[in-house]
Amino acid sequence: MENNFLTIEHKTLQTEGFLKTNPVHCQRLIQHRINGITKVLSVKLIPTHLEVSIIKVNFSDDYYEKGHVYSINGNTRKQIWLDNPDMKPDFVYTTIYFADNRKQIEEIYNSIDSTKSVENTGDKISGLYRANKVEPKSKKFLSRGIGRPLQLAYLCYNNGESKKTLITEIDNKQEFEFFKDTLSFLDTQYVTFNYDKIKTKKFASSNIMAALLIIGKKYGINHPRYTLLVHNLFNEIAIKKEGIGGLNDGVSVVWGNLYEKHQNNGWTDASGGGGPLMIGRILYCLDAFMNYTDISVRNNTSIKGIVLNDEKSKEYFKTYIQNI
Repeated sequence: MENNFLTIEHKTLQTEGFLKTNPVHCQRLIQHRINGITKVLSVKLIPTHLEVSIIKVNFSDDYYEKGHVYSINGNTRKQIWLDNPDMKPDFVYTTIYFADNRKQIEEIYNSIDSTKSVENTGDKISGLYRANKVEPKSKKFLSRGIGRPLQLAYLCYNNGESKKTLITEIDNKQEFEFFKDTLSFLDTQYVTFNYDKIKTKKFASSNIMAALLIIGKKYGINHPRYTLLVHNLFNEIAIKKEGIGGLNDGVSVVWGNLYEKHQNNGWTDASGGGGPLMIGRILYCLDAFMNYTDISVRNNTSIKGIVLNDEKSKEYFKTYIQNI
């Protein structure tokens, strides 16, 4: 198929044929678009609603089969028509592209998408879900609100060196795949928690999830102490020690003392400067928990011995994974 990458064909296709196609591997999540587009389609069908794009592949791998076609545009409408057969048109106007590898598919897909809408981080994350065969279960992950935590977590593994193109690099899957197992584990955990509570300021902070990604990657998601850490954090459970006062486990220090001290001063700051500062403090506490080390607390508000100094906190973040 020499030069077919630059070939474009146009055909009228029976809608049933289009509905049988699978989406390309990098197709982003469509759930958040279905309600809005359903309302548009239910008002009046216009010619542009019939325009879709498919791609014929000239290779085979674990997802694609040579000679088959895959939908590259119109996937939301396809799902709506599958769910609502009475809304389905008889035919669609199809633009057909050709590709010899996944890179060409991604190039075509991104060029089509960027001409039709402004792509945001959430869109890229949903594309990564599909590309990595991840099917999110929790509302937290379905909302695609993991982009910034993923950036900050990878920043920690990059010795704190900030990169403006980090999301572009994530789009290349390296960083997403790096945290894939931890992300999947946290997704299953988030299902068990009260979503209304997760949305609160205390737990919605990108800095919290970033710290959980970093700790999970360091110790492994199968570490029993890590499972307990996540459970105790979101359920605000403290490990009590009979006869011992002034010592708190690291997890309770995070949801209790640390939050009380910084809730109006940096808790939700996930910027390139503020994020590492707060994550450094959170990591200090969570790592202490993983190592069965308690933290000394005075008057239940002042934390003694914790890295409250800004410079030390940032340095802790920057050098944390050097101990792995």
